[in-house]
Amino acid sequence: MMNKFALSIACALSLVVSGIQSAFAENVATVGDTVFILDNPASGSPQLIASILNADSTTSPNLCFSGQSSLDLGLGEGILATDITVNNGTAIITTTSTDVPGGVIFRDVSSCIAANSICMATVNGSLLTIPCVQYNNQVLTVVLEQRGNSMNWELTSSPILNDTFAGSKTNKGN
Repeated sequence: MMNKFALSIACALSLVVSGIQSAFAENVATVGDTVFILDNPASGSPQLIASILNADSTTSPNLCFSGQSSLDLGLGEGILATDITVNNGTAIITTTSTDVPGGVIFRDVSSCIAANSICMATVNGSLLTIPCVQYNNQVLTVVLEQRGNSMNWELTSSPILNDTFAGSKTNKGN
């Protein structure tokens, strides 16, 4: 038992000494088609880089930080940005800084997130409205209506109702 503990400590120390970050650290966050990456350069302050994920799985710069695709976090040399999460247009970034209260900084990234990147379905009575449905290379909003008191829903309003996809009202007899 003691040997396993000592081996675990030795492995952890070797990772720290070699500069490899913990497997639990996430230095990438995504919101819709926007990808945020924490970059810790060899010299200078860490930066937050924003990119747009394209349909072909490539990325292109998102020039959302006053015409730039990166934002200097102003932490100073030798301080690392370790983790990032984005919530309601705010990037929450943990750092190794002891000068930052709690080691956490907040940055407004709402200008990087396209309005259609945040989609939230709503329920109003027996209607379920679902925005941001991609169909035939279009982004649509669809409305489903609850059938009776069941948890079954039926597509009742959408530009795709006139299409002939399997299961559509216009294709029921085919």
